[in-house]
Amino acid sequence: TLPAGPIYVAYSSITEDSIGQKSDIYFSRSIDCGVTWSTPERISRPADRINQGATIAINPQTGAVAVVWRKFDLEGDQDSIMVAVSRDLGAKFGLARVAQRFPRLQRIVERIAEHRRLRTAKQAAEIASFDQGTSAAALAFRTNAYPSAVYDAQGRLYVAWTQRGFATSNPDPADGHARILITTSTDAA
Repeated sequence: TLPAGPIYVAYSSITEDSIGQKSDIYFSRSIDCGVTWSTPERISRPADRINQGATIAINPQTGAVAVVWRKFDLEGDQDSIMVAVSRDLGAKFGLARVAQRFPRLQRIVERIAEHRRLRTAKQAAEIASFDQGTSAAALAFRTNAYPSAVYDAQGRLYVAWTQRGFATSNPDPADGHARILITTSTDAA
């Protein structure tokens, strides 16, 4: 026997239902050095179809557990960084909340349609959240903007991510540069 704190894991469970692909964020913990694990609990919201890139931060003062991830909204304008918090060492989580909402970059969607020679912008919107078009026709690369999270010694939660749309001379966010952004919270709400 050795003294140890709980072990936590958060992950995306990718499935398919009658509507299409779905990925939910699940959380499990072990309080006996990994011998047994709790039944995984879905902590992402049921209405949010695509959730990926979970990361965990532990408050050193209280033991509160924050799970932060990226929510992709393939049909709307609600791409977001999400956070759910457990104040009882991972036994139960509160409702997931939006830490940052991303602006919808319609011009990027239109450019992807043009580069990929897709018939409609809707076809491009289906991939725009995951793929960033390049200047070479039909090429793309991943830019998922998965977050990072950490608590400081005073219990303040820091969440950092990358985000496009910071133009220096052109007000169009689709032409803007990417930046690393950060938000903080003292209560993770």
